[in-house]
Amino acid sequence: MPENAITQDDREIFYTAVADQTEFPVTFKFQQNQDLEVGTVAEDGAFTELSLGADYQVSGAEGDNGGNVSLVVPATDDTLYRIRGKATLELNKKLTGARYSPATTNSLFERCLIWIVENTRDVGAVNAIIDTLSNITLPALNALGVTMGEQVTAATQAKTDTQDIRDEVIDLKKAAEDAAEAAEEATPPFPISQVIDLQDGLDGKAEATHNHAISDITNVHSNFNLEAGTFVTSVPVLRVLTSSTTWAKPAKLAYLVIEVWGGGAAGGASGTGGGTTSFGAHAIATGGATVGSNANNTYPSRGGVGTSGDVLLRGQSGGSMGASGYGGMAGSAPRGGGGGGYQYPVGTAIHDGGEFGGGGASSTTGKGHGGGGGYAMAIVDADNLSATELVTVGAGGTPDGTNGAGGAGGVIVTEYYNG
Repeated sequence: MPENAITQDDREIFYTAVADQTEFPVTFKFQQNQDLEVGTVAEDGAFTELSLGADYQVSGAEGDNGGNVSLVVPATDDTLYRIRGKATLELNKKLTGARYSPATTNSLFERCLIWIVENTRDVGAVNAIIDTLSNITLPALNALGVTMGEQVTAATQAKTDTQDIRDEVIDLKKAAEDAAEAAEEATPPFPISQVIDLQDGLDGKAEATHNHAISDITNVHSNFNLEAGTFVTSVPVLRVLTSSTTWAKPAKLAYLVIEVWGGGAAGGASGTGGGTTSFGAHAIATGGATVGSNANNTYPSRGGVGTSGDVLLRGQSGGSMGASGYGGMAGSAPRGGGGGGYQYPVGTAIHDGGEFGGGGASSTTGKGHGGGGGYAMAIVDADNLSATELVTVGAGGTPDGTNGAGGAGGVIVTEYYNG
């Protein structure tokens, strides 16, 4: 046996594992299991240390010929492992007056040698880095300093510019909110008929420029691009749909308020009922019904009803024309158009249903007036809306020739709220 198994080497080994390998020899002497540092080395040189006991086991401590590291989980192919000595030296231990055996003295001496060799290795690695840095010329360092200074200056300016833009956005948002509040206090709500006139005017602009000014409706100076489907405003954007279409969800939408009215039924003996109006499955209202002629003139035409949404209302039922030539009026839609007026005496003028969803009147004795369309309202978060939604606007009922008036068509009113 050699007098001392500690040699002047790096006490460090690298292994490139094969698939399912678990055993890795340690070719240098070590005194304790925890004197070894075991881990993997990534392609960029990053070292990940494994945990003794949880990730690997050690055998062969105090053996002059080294020992063995056994992985708990087999290695994957081509993984690089590093095993190195990492002994610590406890310098705070005090020697007593007792006599130590040669074996104990030799063990203490060996540990000192191990510690010296391993620290020499680590100091050498640091010196190699210093030598590399020392090879960089002073002009190169100066150039590097100038470049870094320019980058710091540019970053500082970018931060200042960003803060200025943020302050401007905050000021614009405050101005828009103040303008909206002032407009709300000074201007009463728009009737639906005025909103439709505004919408028609905006649609005419869209054909030429594809760009609407929100101030046309709200007096708030914010841009709304219908073609791109984007808008930035602090107040809701009102849209009125009077025909079926495919609705596309705009960007930045936070939530949507949807109101739908079903079509009103026509009056007369064989007038038809109103159509169902729907915005996807979120808000649905059926059209008004018509019963035509009945023997006793006692059964009114039923109004339509909301079937899907947060608020569901039924339209007013239509009256029935009595034998004397006068009777109840046609049904009105909730929050919508009125029913057509009855005729008296028989043969005088009759009236179509008022927009939106009003029932048509009858002009013949014993014939029923049309029922009003139903109503539904829903508030839908943008996340619950599809990219496109099928929109169907129910038609008004078709009249019975000259014996009845037509029902008014349905409508959809939406309010866009920005995120």
